[in-house]
Amino acid sequence: VADLAPTLVEAAGGSPTELGCDGKSQWKNWTGGNEELHRYAYGAFCNCNIIDNRARIYPIRSIRDTRYTLIWSPRHDEELTSNTTLSRALRLIEGESLKRAPDTAASWVLAAKQSALPREVNLINRLHHRPEWALYDRQEDPEELENLFELPTMEPIRERLQQALIAWLARWDDQDPVATERRFVRGQRQ
Repeated sequence: VADLAPTLVEAAGGSPTELGCDGKSQWKNWTGGNEELHRYAYGAFCNCNIIDNRARIYPIRSIRDTRYTLIWSPRHDEELTSNTTLSRALRLIEGESLKRAPDTAASWVLAAKQSALPREVNLINRLHHRPEWALYDRQEDPEELENLFELPTMEPIRERLQQALIAWLARWDDQDPVATERRFVRGQRQ
């Protein structure tokens, strides 16, 4: 998304560098080129201050290169989910009955309970029990189902991606995503 504004500026004949945009123009790539402008793509999931999630703080940060995805969930060990629909689904898993039609996540829980297939039950469990770190090889596992983070053979990749993610978070003063989101909830700036 950061590349959108500079790309549109260049498409309109302007100079993105003069505007001081965070991203880089992708105009050459949009018009037939094949230029790699970024080694990594970064992600920041934040759902506090949204609808009925006002004070729910469950940040997730990620980085990916052309093959691997690394995901960091700083609140992995908390009894909390990333959004309220997952909270309703968790209550359903724990035996609470539905008081209304199931939302999307709750419908997944019902389907998994009916099928009782280990793969489906495991996927539902992943909604509420995330590891602190997850590393996926999208070439071998495009659905990102097998977490490779703890494998010794993945250490060089894991360390490279962690270092790049931490550097990116430091650039945006987001080294502690939980503290960042608490400031969002209180309406404070950095």
